Amino acid sequence: MSSKQCKVDNCTNKVLAREMCSKHYTQWRKHGELRPDLEKQRHDICTEEGCNRKHYCKGYCNKHYKQYKSHGRTTPELERIGKTKICKVDDCNKKTLSKGYCSKHYSQLYKYNTLRPDIERGKIRLCTVDGCENKYKAKGYCTGHYVQFKKYGYIVKPVKQETRLCKAEGCNEPIRARGCCDKHYQQLRIHGSLKSKSKKLCSVEGCTSPHQSKGFCNKHYKQITRHNEIIDYRLHRGCMVEGCNNKHKARGLCKKHYQRVMNTLNKVQNTYNIKVGVVNE
Repeated sequence: MSSKQCKVDNCTNKVLAREMCSKHYTQWRKHGELRPDLEKQRHDICTEEGCNRKHYCKGYCNKHYKQYKSHGRTTPELERIGKTKICKVDDCNKKTLSKGYCSKHYSQLYKYNTLRPDIERGKIRLCTVDGCENKYKAKGYCTGHYVQFKKYGYIVKPVKQETRLCKAEGCNEPIRARGCCDKHYQQLRIHGSLKSKSKKLCSVEGCTSPHQSKGFCNKHYKQITRHNEIIDYRLHRGCMVEGCNNKHKARGLCKKHYQRVMNTLNKVQNTYNIKVGVVNE
């Protein structure tokens, strides 16, 4: 059975009581009659003539609602007509706010009576001292001039422009602290002295590779950690199976014979449920 609809014209809501929906029944109980003038009108677009923007509030779009809220009415005479004006500062593509400037540059003029590109974010700021091209640190000065200003209250003398180099032998990096660059300063701070690059060689006889760890080069150190011994691969250049001249793969065997051994061991392990492995000879 279909639900009954409200008897009020153009209303398709379900009946609540007295053949009226909840909304119209509430009007009738409260005012003794229907009051369509109290119902909110639904708008999909702005009611302002010539405006097709989406409805925001009270029949207006966002822009015209702000005008209505500020002036009590819409103010088309205050709207800009034509192409949007761009800030007249070079390389600035923002909309103008006042006097031909965007919000950012107009704020600079209002606060400093001049444009201040040196305080803009995203741009490299330099020291304000004449002739100094060092990077900005604080209070408009580079590190050197800021230290002078903080200590004496004024700039004493020009900061030397030549770059001092690290005192470590063969290092051409600029100084960070105590006459050293960043890397050598960390060495000096942690170890108490500058450590030169190690010239130690591997302790394995006949090996001229540089020392890596615990007296061994990288190759022999890996052998020690994996096999607990130094392996002379010259003794295992070929497969140890008689009559096989294939290249050594592992455990003295070539790839083919090593794979056969491993397959056999896996079968034994799966059949008898015991753990077996290849024994080093």
